[in-house]
Amino acid sequence: MLRLISPIALCLCMCVPAWAAPVFGKKMKLRQPDGRLVDVRIWGDEYYQIVESLDGFTLIRDPVSRSICYAKPSGGKEELVSSGIALGQPIPESLGLKRHLRHSHNAVRNSVSAAQAAYFASAGGRAPQVAGTGDPVVTTTSTGTVGGICVLVDFSDEPGTIAPQEVSDFCNQIGYSGFGNNGSVRDYFHDVSAGNLTYTNFVPQQYYRALHTKAYYDDPEVVYGTRAQELIIEALNALNAAGFDFSLYDADGDGQIDAINCLYAGTTTAGWAKGLWPHCGMLSFTADGVSAFRYQITDMKDSLSLDTFCHENGHMLCNWPDLYDYGYDSEGIGRFCLMCDMASPTNPVQPCAYLKYIAGWTQTTPLVSHQTGLSISSTQNQLYKYAHPTYSNEYYLIENRQKTDRDAALPDAGLAVWHIDTYGSNDYQQQSTQLHYKVSLVQADGRWDLECNRNTGDDTDLWKSPTYTLCGPQSTPNTNWWDGSVSGLGLSQISESGPMMTFTFGSAAIVLDTQEIRHIISPGSPVPDDTFTVANASLIVPMNYTIGSTANWVTISPSAGLSEGETDTITLTYDNASIQNWASGSYGAILSVFADGAQNSPQVITVLIIIGGIRADFDTDTDVDQADFGYLQGCMSGFSIKQTDPSCKKADLDSDGDVDRDDIAVFMGCLSGSGITADLDCD
Repeated sequence: MLRLISPIALCLCMCVPAWAAPVFGKKMKLRQPDGRLVDVRIWGDEYYQIVESLDGFTLIRDPVSRSICYAKPSGGKEELVSSGIALGQPIPESLGLKRHLRHSHNAVRNSVSAAQAAYFASAGGRAPQVAGTGDPVVTTTSTGTVGGICVLVDFSDEPGTIAPQEVSDFCNQIGYSGFGNNGSVRDYFHDVSAGNLTYTNFVPQQYYRALHTKAYYDDPEVVYGTRAQELIIEALNALNAAGFDFSLYDADGDGQIDAINCLYAGTTTAGWAKGLWPHCGMLSFTADGVSAFRYQITDMKDSLSLDTFCHENGHMLCNWPDLYDYGYDSEGIGRFCLMCDMASPTNPVQPCAYLKYIAGWTQTTPLVSHQTGLSISSTQNQLYKYAHPTYSNEYYLIENRQKTDRDAALPDAGLAVWHIDTYGSNDYQQQSTQLHYKVSLVQADGRWDLECNRNTGDDTDLWKSPTYTLCGPQSTPNTNWWDGSVSGLGLSQISESGPMMTFTFGSAAIVLDTQEIRHIISPGSPVPDDTFTVANASLIVPMNYTIGSTANWVTISPSAGLSEGETDTITLTYDNASIQNWASGSYGAILSVFADGAQNSPQVITVLIIIGGIRADFDTDTDVDQADFGYLQGCMSGFSIKQTDPSCKKADLDSDGDVDRDDIAVFMGCLSGSGITADLDCD
């Protein structure tokens, strides 16, 4: 790789750290102005960070003293400010500090947006993908044989402690196991790409000693990224002066160096996304007819780990977006993807189906026609895709994920069903038509814990027998498009979790818009007509259906039909000539919808007619709750004091003429709670 020394390289540094390197509650050391290192926990990336003491108090760097201090609410309650009390000093009780304080949602969003805008504005038209802009630009370095450059840097005040050969093995050695890692960087990308990408790095056999001290480059007072890029330029110039041929590292022939990695001795101690916080960005450096474009910089600490290095190279090689929430008020796609939580430092999980798909690493089969016994392997990057009939930006991907090998740290195993909208953003957990994730995991348990910020994934998120065997428009969660329309994606007969799973696609399925119809009427009153709808979840397989009833006092029209995905309206009429003669009580019927070949036949609707009402349901809304208790309180007369107000007649639940504690006892026996139907026979 050596050659005659070329003319001095042309370099220009642009302050554009643009992709994020997240941590999630990681224990780190930050430096106080007097040089002392203090232990903290950090959540965040280069756009926004939460820093806490080990005992849970939120911290902030004081803008005047530059000390790491306990945070307190500001007067406006939107943002946190410094209390002036340095970490480790006694906290005055008068301050009333609480643990785990946070900036307001709006303050976080504004901070993240401002940071992103500042970074992207200075990118000279070369910024990475941002939320809501469709698929990333396809790179030519996500497949084939790609070589990167990994420079090693140490400092006079922090010499390197990990041997360069160890770093070379970490990057390139097949079967590497140093520091507990599951293979090398080369192994990781070769495995997760199913052999589509072989990525190695040139590692110099000695460290480059930086021109300045570590403190100079890790200075939190300097605009973020400036000194990091200065450091990388120094190291590249040193390589150039030693006769290194940069032109050998342009595998795709586009005139740009494919990948530049920088590992530096020690760790970042500035915090709050300052100094040498790990990131991936862009800089300009030209030598040997090729130019630098993207780089990533990571601290070495006292060991090497795959997680951050592979995450940042996912940005650099494949142009992958981050798939966590920059505002940290939801979990993105959690521990199911390298570009979110990563799950393990030394054995990070695989990229999710969407990232493999856009990298060109998958065997993708479109789901078009009804098929049974479809098989899907967890080891061959096999996907199924269900496309939107009109919009190419929205579709579903299905993959098989197992808790083995690269995915050993997954929270669950089974079929992962991904809802993709390339114009979405994983900053938006609202799940509305306009605001939703770019990549959503359709969580089988229907709790949407990732969007609700409850956890980073659990053992009921993926689809498998015996519990989660049916995924479609009729399931909870459903497979509708983001505009609410039925997608027609229906998976059934999902097998037990395993390296090879099977399922059926496109079977007809009955979809009803209600499961119960209820009327409360006075004796002698008629029951009005009702309607409900029947639809077929499949847009592929027609469904012939019939509807029957267990009672002859309800007539169904029509009682049969054919659905090819459209919604049919069914009308119920009642035999009021008979019903108006019924005594007080509860009367029920079961309507059954049958469809040969439908995966969920039959489906039922309960019809309930209550004559005379429910005791204590004073507002006749079928529940007995606080609103009803308010009426009872307003009618209280006291023990043996006759209640003469006609409007309070219903409050005399024990029919003894007064409204007292005995009536309250009857009421409590009927209490159901808001929205919960009360027992008709309560007493």
